[in-house]
Amino acid sequence: MKYKLPVWLLLLPATALAQQSRAPEIAYKPDANFLKLPQGMYLGEAAGVAVNSKGDIFVYNRGQKTA
Repeated sequence: MKYKLPVWLLLLPATALAQQSRAPEIAYKPDANFLKLPQGMYLGEAAGVAVNSKGDIFVYNRGQKTA
């Protein structure tokens, strides 16, 4: 006599281990004025963000230049 083990029973230990009681804390220091824009520009809708090896942050945005 062969017993068939339900597939969900095999996944039960993995899902039980994956659940955590709370999210881990992320240490950060907020800086409201870290972004410096050229004069006459404002930040519109951001379409992309990148960081180079020097730590410079580049934001591709859809804002319009005001002269």
